Amino acid sequence: MGALDFLRDIQGKVIDAATYQLLERNFQLQADNNKLLAEKAELLQQTVEMQARLLAQLEKQNVDLRRKAEAGQKAADFRTYKSMAFKKKPSGKYSDEPYCPQCHKLMSVVNGFIVSCRPCHHTVTLQNERLSEIAAWLDENPE
Repeated sequence: MGALDFLRDIQGKVIDAATYQLLERNFQLQADNNKLLAEKAELLQQTVEMQARLLAQLEKQNVDLRRKAEAGQKAADFRTYKSMAFKKKPSGKYSDEPYCPQCHKLMSVVNGFIVSCRPCHHTVTLQNERLSEIAAWLDENPE
């Protein structure tokens, strides 16, 4: 039973006309207020849904940016020289182990002068150079 039904039920019983009109106006204002609150709740629900979609999109962008930043940091740990990458050690010096400049995997040294990356098939032939000499040169000649 709604508020207006209640008013119709008590009309003409114990209350006077002025009290009835006040009650009727009060109940009408409550009904209008409830309608406004329902509209506001619906609008807030739409806003929450929109914010949830935006949050999901931003979280995805954050993951993508973190991956890019990690890849950039990984690339910054290497210095490419003569088609080989050399990794900077925590001491600040370069390792004499060659890495692939494309995938940054450790390269294999065959016969002391052929350097090859198995995953990428990237190959370098050394010309009268030793990897330790290249690493020492990189340490002495910062970028």
